[in-house]
Formats: sequence, structure tokens, C-alpha cells
Amino acid sequence: ANRSCAWAFRTSARILCWTSPVLTYTALRLTTEAREKSEMHNSLYTVLLIAHFGLTIVGLIFQLLVPSRTSRDKLWPTTGVAWQERCVRYVFWFVVLGAKFLLATYIFEAVHTAMLELDIAMPGQQSYWEMYQFI
Repeated sequence: ANRSCAWAFRTSARILCWTSPVLTYTALRLTTEAREKSEMHNSLYTVLLIAHFGLTIVGLIFQLLVPSRTSRDKLWPTTGVAWQERCVRYVFWFVVLGAKFLLATYIFEAVHTAMLELDIAMPGQQSYWEMYQFI
């Protein structure tokens, strides 16, 4: 009975952790139009945006830094690594992912500039209702 309660709690927590970014994103999209109408919803939108950003960053860090503890994900047994080698690996991947992020910001900036020059509606500038009227 004790194991089944622990399993149920662990499963519930895992489901909540995996779905919370989706839920906060959905709440953000639903409050987008209401944010434009009143100041009260503007503070709710800010809180939801901070919660979504925080949950997403925590999930990303968790996926990157916490290894899986289940046997089905381990193809071979892990070997011990000296802390110096581990630091070198983390620095390497930090540099690689940082370069990818920097390249992505340059690409987004180029797309943003092109959309401004072409006078195309930017994402998030029109509500769903305004886009629906053009269909």
C-alpha cells in the first residue's frame, strides 16, 4: 500500500511537471486578448508569463543536468568521470549551445527585419478574432 501511494504521487508529480508549461502557455494565449482590454488582466498576464518562463527554464535545466534513473534509458552502465573532465564537457556543451542560441538570435533578427520591411503582420499583433475575420 505504501509503494502504491508513492508510485501514484510520483506519477502525478511527473504528469504535472510535464504538462505545466503547456498549461501556462495555454493560459497565456487565452489572456492575450483580455490583456489589451484592462489593466487588471495585464498583471495576470505578467504573472503567467513569469510562471511559464520559470517552469520552462527549470524543466530545461532538469533535463540537461539530472540523468535518468530508470533502467530502460540506460543502454550501458555509466562510468565514473573525474570532475575536471566533467567540467570540460559542461563547458564544451555550454559553448556549443551558446553558439546555437547566438545564431538563432541573428536569424530571428533577420526575419523580424524582413517582416518589418515587407509590412507583414507580426505574430502576436493581431488577436485570433482579427485573423478569423480575414478567412
